[in-house]
Amino acid sequence: MPTTNPSAWPQGAEVTELAAALLAQGRHLLNLRLGLESTAPAPHPALAQRGGCFVELHRGGARVASAGSFRPQGPLGEALAQQLEAALADMRLGSPTPDLRLEITALGTPDFIETPDEASALAQLRPGEDAVVLFHGCRQAGFLPRMWAELPSPALLVAALKHQLGREPTDWRGMMLARLPALCCMEDMEC
Repeated sequence: MPTTNPSAWPQGAEVTELAAALLAQGRHLLNLRLGLESTAPAPHPALAQRGGCFVELHRGGARVASAGSFRPQGPLGEALAQQLEAALADMRLGSPTPDLRLEITALGTPDFIETPDEASALAQLRPGEDAVVLFHGCRQAGFLPRMWAELPSPALLVAALKHQLGREPTDWRGMMLARLPALCCMEDMEC
């Protein structure tokens, strides 16, 4: 199973650089889609690395569209472009306009926590940092790191994921958990 290579995920000042690169690339793609002039930002090496991505569009402080995938299927820059297009196709959006603000959550490679014991799995989660995906057979449910604000303990978070999968809160049979390093960045707003 793949594991997260901590040295490959941005650390320190690299986080700020990646956030700026994600927002610059996202704004460039959005401007092109809106028919506005836009200069392509300088390429950032992290956008060529494998990663998943969620894109949310906000207008007047309210989320009006979203799309994303926990699964890293290719380079992060391509995932950003795909999820932005999917968010723009979200029927809740209406007509895209220049006043849209981007929220982007970049996800690193999943670190699968393989243990038959739920308590051991929960102990490996990093509240407030990780995106978390719970698998049961071929079904999955996941939360971005912002859900830690509503479900602050690993037990509460995983119980909510089990509920999404239609499982009992105490059932761990056949479950597999993955944590993903995540970086959330927003234009002109707090993430």
